[in-house]
Order: sequence, then structure tokens, then C-alpha cells
Amino acid sequence: RLAEAAHDWPHHAPAPPTVAAGPQALVTDRSKAPPAALADGPWRTVVHVTRTVPRRAAFWHRPHMLLALDAAHAPQVARLLGAEAAAHTSRLAPGEVALFRPTVPETLRLDISPAETALLTPPRP
Repeated sequence: RLAEAAHDWPHHAPAPPTVAAGPQALVTDRSKAPPAALADGPWRTVVHVTRTVPRRAAFWHRPHMLLALDAAHAPQVARLLGAEAAAHTSRLAPGEVALFRPTVPETLRLDISPAETALLTPPRP
């Protein structure tokens, strides 16, 4: 379902797979981060897609997971996770993605088509 705002999300109570409406996910690319409380609770996921992390957004204070799609995102990663995570991001080769979870960072090498790679690659200034 596409919507202009997340104020009434989730539309159904999140539940385990095969139970009622099942798990719920919200993906937003609006400039304002969603309320942090939307991610609280089981069987729900909230993803905020952005090139620039909004300042003073509670949603971004303790991300459970972060994907950096390009080395150019190192300054944003530094703001959130510190210098070591930024250094890891800055070493990404084209087509690699940095995955940050509470454990060690991982570099993912995606096996995708050239058209999909173009969608994931930010334009160079």
C-alpha cells in the first residue's frame, strides 16, 4: 500500500508469519524520519531510505541496522557510527554495500544486473 504519511501505520497488528496479517514493514524515503516508536514491538520493521541523515531525528539515534550503498556515504556513516565505520564505508568498491549491525561490519558484494547497479549507485558530484 502506498500512502503519503505513516501516521496510521501499521494498518493491522503485526503478527508472526502465517498469523493474521503477518509481519508488517514500513519503507519511507520522505525527508523527515519516521517516529522512532513506529519500530517498537515485535514483527515490525521500519526502513528510512535517505542520502542525508536528518539531524535530531530520534529514529536515527540507535539504528538496528544500517546499509551504506557507496563509499560516498562515509561522512553520514561517521555521524551515526563513528570513524571506524566511516573508514570501512570509504573503502567500498563500486557495487559493494556496507552492512552494519551490532556485531562487526560486513561488506556485501551484490550479484545484480548493470541496470540494478545503476539504480543503487549515487551520482558523482
